[in-house]
Amino acid sequence: MRWTQSARRRQGMQTVRYRYDPAVGRVVPAGPGARAAGPFVRGDLPGYRSPVTGRWIEGRRARREDLAAAGCRAVDPGERPPLFPGQRNPR
Repeated sequence: MRWTQSARRRQGMQTVRYRYDPAVGRVVPAGPGARAAGPFVRGDLPGYRSPVTGRWIEGRRARREDLAAAGCRAVDPGERPPLFPGQRNPR
């Protein structure tokens, strides 16, 4: 079974981080509280046509600007109606 990050937290499991230890010559668990050596880089959104303004939106910044210009906001997944009666929305 593949565990997602939120499922790990619910089950009391922790994500294990690893680092390379040159003294041992292999990858070892980094231990609790270990931080990543570099910045976290998140990819940009793919382009799409705005359903409200009809303009082409390319990236997160353009999406924020388009939502603000149209007086809209992003919908939280918990606000959507269930897909089927008696079923929760996937997160």
